Amino acid sequence: MPIIGMSKSIIKNTIAKMTLNVFNIIVPILIYPYIYRVLSAKSVGFIDYSTTLYTYFSLVGLLGIYNYGLREISRYRDNHVKTFWVFRNLFVIGLISNIIISILYYLFVFFLIKDPILKKIMYVQGIMIIGQVFYIEWMNEAHEDYGFITIKTIIIRILSIFSIFVFVTSNKDYYIYVIITSITYIINNVISFIHVKKFITLNPKQLFQHLDLLPFLPSLFLILILNNTNLLYTIADKTILGTFFNAESVAYYGVGQKVSEMIRILFLSLVSVTIPRMSYYLENDSTAYKQGIIRLTRTTILIIAPVVFGVYALSDNIVLLFSGKQYLAAIPTLKIFAFRIIVISTEAIIYNQIIFLFRKEKFLMLINAGCGLLNVLLDLIFLKILTPEIAVATTIFCEIIFQIICLIYIKKTLNIETGLLKSYNLRYILLSLFFIPIILFIKNNMHNTISIIIVSILSCACFYISVLYLIKDDMAQQLFHRLTHKKDI
Repeated sequence: MPIIGMSKSIIKNTIAKMTLNVFNIIVPILIYPYIYRVLSAKSVGFIDYSTTLYTYFSLVGLLGIYNYGLREISRYRDNHVKTFWVFRNLFVIGLISNIIISILYYLFVFFLIKDPILKKIMYVQGIMIIGQVFYIEWMNEAHEDYGFITIKTIIIRILSIFSIFVFVTSNKDYYIYVIITSITYIINNVISFIHVKKFITLNPKQLFQHLDLLPFLPSLFLILILNNTNLLYTIADKTILGTFFNAESVAYYGVGQKVSEMIRILFLSLVSVTIPRMSYYLENDSTAYKQGIIRLTRTTILIIAPVVFGVYALSDNIVLLFSGKQYLAAIPTLKIFAFRIIVISTEAIIYNQIIFLFRKEKFLMLINAGCGLLNVLLDLIFLKILTPEIAVATTIFCEIIFQIICLIYIKKTLNIETGLLKSYNLRYILLSLFFIPIILFIKNNMHNTISIIIVSILSCACFYISVLYLIKDDMAQQLFHRLTHKKDI
């Protein structure tokens, strides 16, 4: 299939994905402030700590099926026979792995978790591991069916929001909140599973016939190990804070992480929707692939840099709006998390769009594990004085080391230029620095939290866009032209 014949444009997929991500940000903005005010810091801390422990089992149950499936189906989606064969084998592997992990998870909770509140929460969250059997969103994403994904998710999340506001009304309803979020996850997966019949046959007999699971296992286990090395960063931070300190520390860490993660996800739409297309380019047109990487990196910095400094300068107002006065201790954590947004946004391109697409999982696994272990070691070294702020700082430090090593590797070994250190990217960062004095001026003249945030965003956006227009920044002009003319790329 020629590249020019690909029917769905990246710009349309990006708009669909960003629509979903905007909604996914609006939902926490509606839900989290409500939850943080209805539930106590201790209850929220227990939920976050339970989620952290659940994540270890969840990732093992998932193996590396999402990453592997998205990559392989994207490469061979024009070949129906190959696509169906890959899907069948990955589905059955996921079915087996999630059943086994579910059993191990409930044994772990039954024998090793002593706190009755934590145990109760973890029992409920365990049903999501069973629901992972139907997690085949990689199939829909590989076929770039982002319209369906967006509509489906929005409808389900609206029902979830309604349920939370109706049934979660006091601190004792923490259990109901966990039930609602868990059921929402399962329903989302089941609907996606049913939808894949658009691309393949879901006949039960055909799904389980002529399987050949063994060839998939080496790559899946390698990706599993690679995914588990990611646990050595923020998940490890929360595990250590929850084990050696208290639930409140995990809650304060979680506030900063949730806010920064919501913002990061919104602006990573462009990165995530281009994985299938970049995988196709890498297989069919290396020149288009290399040009795409440079443009993708520049676009990411163009968008992310102003967000980073905006979040940093508005961190106190964001925490007040997002979680209330009882979480003021989370402000310093959010300030540090703001800078992590740009680190992991550029890392996502290096990690997903370059090294992983080149099938260099072994390199990723070794370097990611090494830097992750360094993060855990630093947390333990600073254990006597460890705070959520120090935990975030050590994570960012280790992620920067990881990124530097990866940049050297892809330049020397893969001969790929990211353009990350180009002067135009530095220009975007320097322009964004002006947001700090602009926002400080606004804060000195206004006192309402919501008004400060709105006026700051509008003022900084006007400043940033105006300067880019005056200096005739070509990337900004291209983005504006494509958005206004809905041009394919």
